[in-house]
Amino acid sequence: MSDLQEKSKEFLNSIAKIKKLAHKSKKSQEFHIGMIMTIKTIMDNCQQNSNDENYCGMKTSDLTKILCITKPATSKMLNTLEENGYIERCSNKNDRRVVYVRVTDEGKACLEEEIKKFNNFICKVIEKMGEDDADNLIRLLGRLNDVIEEMQS
Repeated sequence: MSDLQEKSKEFLNSIAKIKKLAHKSKKSQEFHIGMIMTIKTIMDNCQQNSNDENYCGMKTSDLTKILCITKPATSKMLNTLEENGYIERCSNKNDRRVVYVRVTDEGKACLEEEIKKFNNFICKVIEKMGEDDADNLIRLLGRLNDVIEEMQS
C-alpha cells in the first residue's frame, strides 16, 4: 500500500470514528444535531423573510434542498419535530401540495437550550485539546473545505 493510500485510510478512519461518536450521542439524546440544524434553518428562513407580510413559513421543498437530504428524510424529521411541538405545518390554500413549516415558541426555546449545551461541549473540547491544537484543527478544516470546494468546481 502506498503512503498516499495509507494516509487516505487513516483519514477515513478518523472521520468514521468522529461520526460514530456523533451517532452514539444522538441515540442517547431526544434532540439530535439533525433536529437542531432543521429548526435553525427554518428560523433563519423566517428571519430572512421577516419583512414579507405574506410569509407563512418555509416550504418543505426548500428545506430539503438546503439541508441536502431526501424528501422522505425531511418528512420523517418534520414529523418528529411536529409530534414534539417544535414546529407546525400549514398547507397552501391554493395548492395543497405545497406545505410550509414554522418553528413554535417551544421549538425556539429548545433550540436556544441545545445551542447553549453544544457551545459548552465545544468549549470543553477546545479546552481539553489546547488552544494551539484547536487553532490548527480550525485552520486545517478550513483548508480541507477549500480543497474540496476547489475540486468540486
